[in-house]
Amino acid sequence: MRIKDDVEHTLTINKSEFICYLHKCFSEEDARDYINKIRKLHREATHCCTAFVIGENNEIQRSNDDGEPSGTAGMPILDALRKSGITNCCACVVRYYGGIKLGAGGLIRAYSGSVSEALQAAKKVDVRMMSIYQCSFSYDLINQFDFFLKDLGTILDKTYELDVCYTILTDNPTFFDECIEYTNGKVSPHFIEEKLVEVDLPTINSN
Repeated sequence: MRIKDDVEHTLTINKSEFICYLHKCFSEEDARDYINKIRKLHREATHCCTAFVIGENNEIQRSNDDGEPSGTAGMPILDALRKSGITNCCACVVRYYGGIKLGAGGLIRAYSGSVSEALQAAKKVDVRMMSIYQCSFSYDLINQFDFFLKDLGTILDKTYELDVCYTILTDNPTFFDECIEYTNGKVSPHFIEEKLVEVDLPTINSN
């Protein structure tokens, strides 16, 4: 599971402002470039604490307290990422100190909570292996074939020449056989390739 887009979320605790930024990334270099970007954006911030998990099994994991007491910022951020099940994500939490000390426990809760709330607000996608087919057929089959595809695939492209040609994306393992059966052999899908595709996950309303 991944986040769909970058996220910014602000949490205020005892006058300290914690601004969490989430960024989808696929390499350590990408993550560090993003961290540098956020640090330049908030040059006047008290701290910019970070963590990232990269790889489908979170093979790369890093965290940084950026001057906060050891273990009170970077690791809580990293733990929040790991517990969420999100992969390939960098989290930066910028802190503007409000004049009231939070203590070690308060810092851990603040940094962890900031990331958890940002992750809860983020739109998420699942990554699935899907197949691409091309299907050519006569014009008189358009309505019939569109009805067939309604729940079985997504049309990526349509061309209209001597015949109609659809390029179709599907995760249905029996698409080829079902297509042949439904059209009585009038449409024979041509397999193009398999690819990993991000699919939107439903948003969970906590109210």
